Amino acid sequence: RVLFRSGGIAGISTAYKLASSGLSVVVLEKNTVASGTTGGTTGKVTTQHGLVYTELWHRFGKPTTQTYARLCKEGFEDIATLVSSKNINCDWHSADNYVFTTQSKNYKMFATEAKIAQKLGLPADLINSTDLPFSSTLAVRFKDQAYFNAVKYARALASLIPDLNGRVHEHSEVVSIQIGKVCTVTTTHGRVHARYLVVATKVPAAPLLGRITYAALEYPTTSYIVAMKYSEIGRASCRERVSS
Repeated sequence: RVLFRSGGIAGISTAYKLASSGLSVVVLEKNTVASGTTGGTTGKVTTQHGLVYTELWHRFGKPTTQTYARLCKEGFEDIATLVSSKNINCDWHSADNYVFTTQSKNYKMFATEAKIAQKLGLPADLINSTDLPFSSTLAVRFKDQAYFNAVKYARALASLIPDLNGRVHEHSEVVSIQIGKVCTVTTTHGRVHARYLVVATKVPAAPLLGRITYAALEYPTTSYIVAMKYSEIGRASCRERVSS
């Protein structure tokens, strides 16, 4: 048995994969599936992540960058295949993805990113204009990427787990963990025993794993963009829209 602590897209996806391989899995979620970080994501599905390929190439070399690119492509294709093969209704849309700049001085940086991405077999090109609803001087475009409703996707995937010798328990907050040959996880409703344990959450807090290891070096961040016509809503409404 494999026990998961998280009902987000990472935990649900991993649980589904292992359940599909024949393992017995149990997912424990404090609230409801996809109600945390997954519920607040923009839902982009892309192999483009800022100008990351240039950084990886310079810091770690070609082999590591190739591995990263390959895994990104496999992840993208895996999600697309699941959406299609399982008829998951998650508002999947194909679209190009852009990283753009409004400053011409960034030309070399963007040109290098496009060149490296092309060497890695990624659908990248350097363009001078985009179809985005605002001006830009230069952009690295990745063609045929996608976006979807991550909440619908994660919940649909979770609904398939019970048919694969697995269970998903919502409203099951983990209050303690004991690690050993058999892991014991205590929730607000009882105990679960498993040989393997996966903690798929943000920065783990006590009593979860990683409290004094890698989690001590992590911190959560939030990024967002809001587009609207200011003249159509009042200032108070604007604040409410942003906070929601």
